[in-house]
Amino acid sequence: MKIVRYAVYDLDSGEVVHLHAEPAGLDTSPDEIIQIADPRRARRLGVLPVPIEVEPSARLVVAEGHLQVTDKDVGMGAAAGAGDLMEPDIERRYEIHQG
Repeated sequence: MKIVRYAVYDLDSGEVVHLHAEPAGLDTSPDEIIQIADPRRARRLGVLPVPIEVEPSARLVVAEGHLQVTDKDVGMGAAAGAGDLMEPDIERRYEIHQG
């Protein structure tokens, strides 16, 4: 299965705060990706596709509207889990329906 990736970044700082990956052809909209990454809309975020040739472990930053690989010490992917983008602590309930 082919996977596509999107970088969710802070529009003010260029910091990549989340990486979204999904099966090719799912075509999730940028607004839906932002809703997944930041359901509270705590930051002004943008979404850019990550080119296939960019290594999954690459450190990314957005400068002048373009996604760039950097050697700077930056967070990537779930690194934002320590910041404002944590999922709310809610009770989860699972049910099994037979029928």
